[in-house]
Amino acid sequence: MNPIQTLSLVLGAGFSSGLNLYATVATLGLLQRFGVIHLPAHLQVLSHPIVLGIAVALYVVEFLADKIPYVDSIWQAVHTFIRPPAAALLAFGATAAAPEAWRWAAALLAGSIALTSHGTKASARAAANMSPEPLSNWALSFGEDMLAVWLTWFATAHPTIAVVVVIILVAISLYLLYHLFSCCKNSLQPDSTRAKVLATRVIVSRAEFARRRISTEMRRLTARRIYFTYVASQSKNVLYQNWLFCGFSTQCPSSGNTTNFDGTPCRCSALKNSSDCVYGTR
Repeated sequence: MNPIQTLSLVLGAGFSSGLNLYATVATLGLLQRFGVIHLPAHLQVLSHPIVLGIAVALYVVEFLADKIPYVDSIWQAVHTFIRPPAAALLAFGATAAAPEAWRWAAALLAGSIALTSHGTKASARAAANMSPEPLSNWALSFGEDMLAVWLTWFATAHPTIAVVVVIILVAISLYLLYHLFSCCKNSLQPDSTRAKVLATRVIVSRAEFARRRISTEMRRLTARRIYFTYVASQSKNVLYQNWLFCGFSTQCPSSGNTTNFDGTPCRCSALKNSSDCVYGTR
């Protein structure tokens, strides 16, 4: 196998092993046994009838366990310690012709990729188990199995394209893993914590609504032009304190002092035109 084919096998088998280890091993063994591909010498043992029989039997067990809510979560938790090491072992065997340092690097890379795909799968299952209907769990299980088998074959048939496909799948897995982890974290919060968060959001929303309403009312009042007049029949020291003038700064005709009745941020110009009248505009 040339370097591109080896890299494709390491990446493809690593990602597939994180989804379904036994389907990956069975697919590689069957492809080797029927002459579709030629695996490296250290991996040709996968085509042995005993290895194939165990892989197929374990795949059937996983196929059934994946369809049962919460049982699949326990299964995923146990396989956290099985899939990444097995993917690293497959990569170590696939790079038998390379120097030992490269073999260890390939094993670490495949194990990390398997851990990423496995983590995404386990998080998706935990999120799906929150739904009372079983269809989402079954759909995820079928989709994961099909992707594992297809990617294992594709990595051996089209190595160059498979490398790009695996890189894209890893990027998508990291994105989904981040959001699924956030979703699971929020669902595990105590009811009192969630209630406090919701109450805080409601208070903030009401305060924002009140602020916007006040701002709208202020803009509406500012747009109006209101005039008031001081006539000679009134005392020049009278300040206009009725409700019509609330919010206006008015000028006392005798002293020239300006007074704002209710402290609102409104401004106006009160001009003393004569000894008999004062005009003010907002």
